[in-house]
Amino acid sequence: MLYCSRLAESRYCTANPGPPGPHRAGNSAAAILSLKCPQRRSELDLDERARDLILHNYEATGGSHVAPAPPHYFDPALWDACFHAEVCASLSRLFSDEALMQLAKNEINQFLNCQRQDGFIPHTIYHGKTRRLKRGFLRPITQPPVLAQAVKAVDDPEWTREVLPAVLRFYLYFRDCRDADGDSLVSVRQAYESGRDTSPEFDLLKGKAARPLGFVNMAARLRRLDVEDLVTNCLWIQGLRVLAGLCHEQETRDALARAADKAEQSMYDLCWDEDHRMFFPLDSHNRKLMIPTIAGLYPLILDNIPQMMSDNLLEHLTDPREFWTEYPFPSLPTNSPHFNCHRQYYGCCNWRGPVWINTNRHIVEGLAKHGYQDVAARVAEANCDMVDREGFWEYYHPSTGRGMRIRSFAWSTQVVLYPEILHAGIRTHPT
Repeated sequence: MLYCSRLAESRYCTANPGPPGPHRAGNSAAAILSLKCPQRRSELDLDERARDLILHNYEATGGSHVAPAPPHYFDPALWDACFHAEVCASLSRLFSDEALMQLAKNEINQFLNCQRQDGFIPHTIYHGKTRRLKRGFLRPITQPPVLAQAVKAVDDPEWTREVLPAVLRFYLYFRDCRDADGDSLVSVRQAYESGRDTSPEFDLLKGKAARPLGFVNMAARLRRLDVEDLVTNCLWIQGLRVLAGLCHEQETRDALARAADKAEQSMYDLCWDEDHRMFFPLDSHNRKLMIPTIAGLYPLILDNIPQMMSDNLLEHLTDPREFWTEYPFPSLPTNSPHFNCHRQYYGCCNWRGPVWINTNRHIVEGLAKHGYQDVAARVAEANCDMVDREGFWEYYHPSTGRGMRIRSFAWSTQVVLYPEILHAGIRTHPT
């Protein structure tokens, strides 16, 4: 029996410990500081190894936050922190460890404490150990909004009531400040803000193709853009619906649902290409950026995607010439002229072929949500086996599963969320 099957069995054939109880702010810091990385043992299962890595990266910062991948990525980044929070919350319930739940909240609270009055939350909080930037420097860009999803994962009603106004302001910031053309879709202003800064659709707007010349091309990498990015919009729409479920005021719930409905319909009307049967991001003139990437499959996570569209996306995902590799899913289809797993672009990460666990996790979530459980389970199993064998890397080779670039990458612990994702899909679409 492969690892994912064992993992699912171990987590769902035991009594559900239920949501954590309410916490008090006075003892949260002490609970977090009491965390110690367990002594390394042989034959640890993937949940235990994920917990060990999270705690190792937390201790590497002296108890400030979970570093994404120390020492290379030391400072907290927004969507990394939200992914860490979801994993910590899941492991807290699995191991009945309230201190992990406090760590999940700490990952979120550190960014809420940096929120501007208009709702903006920065991409990164610098702690004085990255590129010689001053401690406390806040990067003036943001990242795809997964904050509401992380708050929901923590599932603590008292704490949620405390943080909900700030989380709501963050999502409304996108509506109020990032929709210049009024089409209900929001824009990223730099490729960095998409979370996939070397993905090739941004080459069309940088004025030159990305080249592996380190930071010589930093000016192109940081060039001001206006792109209605698919990952950002899909996660924003999903987050609006999550917030509607968390809010108690009916008027607010209705307004969030309307905003999500309008944005989702705009996605189907403006970003779907009938010839390619896929979604594409839009430039500032609402012209499609016609380069297929993993982002074009992200509308699978939306609630109301027409079945014709989801079936077409499934065909792309399961086509061996595109995304159905030995270890799915690559960040670009394998038949793309931009596909290359071995180069670094702008001296940075590679979104031109390798498998990333954060995007896979969302695609699996969408597949399970819309009734494609068999495909979702096969991808989850392949990803779990890959990470079980290789460890937690920044990304992986889609043909061999080999871990690539940076090891001890904390967001790759999201593989431990797969059983919950598949279980939610079974509840939605019972067989």
